[in-house]
Amino acid sequence: MRGVVRCDHCGAPHRRETASTRFRCDWCGGDNRVEVIRLAEELVLAADDRTRDPATRVRDELGSRGLGGADLTAHPPRWVGLWQVVNEDGEEFLGPVRATMTAEPVLRALPAGPLRTTDEEPPSWVSALSERPPVDRDGEAVVEAARATFDDAESPVVLVRLVWTGVAPFTVGYSGRTLGALQILGTDRVVFESLPEPQSSSPLVKERLLAFLLFAMGAVAVGVAVDHPGPRFALELGWLGLGALYWMIRRDRDLRGAR
Repeated sequence: MRGVVRCDHCGAPHRRETASTRFRCDWCGGDNRVEVIRLAEELVLAADDRTRDPATRVRDELGSRGLGGADLTAHPPRWVGLWQVVNEDGEEFLGPVRATMTAEPVLRALPAGPLRTTDEEPPSWVSALSERPPVDRDGEAVVEAARATFDDAESPVVLVRLVWTGVAPFTVGYSGRTLGALQILGTDRVVFESLPEPQSSSPLVKERLLAFLLFAMGAVAVGVAVDHPGPRFALELGWLGLGALYWMIRRDRDLRGAR
């Protein structure tokens, strides 16, 4: 905590210029431990990978979870702020600077990536966002909220900071359900409100197995019904060609559904 603090032993005032949590009193020599109860840093996630657009990242994430073919509705990108409070025991508290909409997921962890102070050059995606919302920079309230979650409420707080992250919100429609998604700008990470269970592959496997058996039985039936080798070969070849055509059409439909 920067500013003036008093010695716990003799009450002598001391002006603090750093966020160190320990100092020795110049008057009585007493060892003091000071808690950080005000915002020490305000940072911005500085990751800036622009190789793919947010919608593509969301679709890829859905596809990797077996949930391709979803309908996406994009919403204007915005800022999300997370308070981070850490005590001397290493316990961490994360809390949003304001309540988000019920239909949107919540960031429950700080995204991995470089951080910069707000006066440094921002990443390029910042230009797509409006100004960060006003926030009370006094960290006392968030520290008190953090204390309630720590195992030792008396453990000194050593870090309080506010980290801003740009997100691209989406509404995802899938199988009659609607859920929210946040693509963290500058990264590959996507946070979902909740995800339905992936559709089981059993129906698809059963369908293809049934199709294979039907075409195999058809080929055998042609072989039994037609005695002459020439017509039998032509019919079996045509039957197998029909099976291959069905397989390609079905495969193309599956691929289009996964996009």
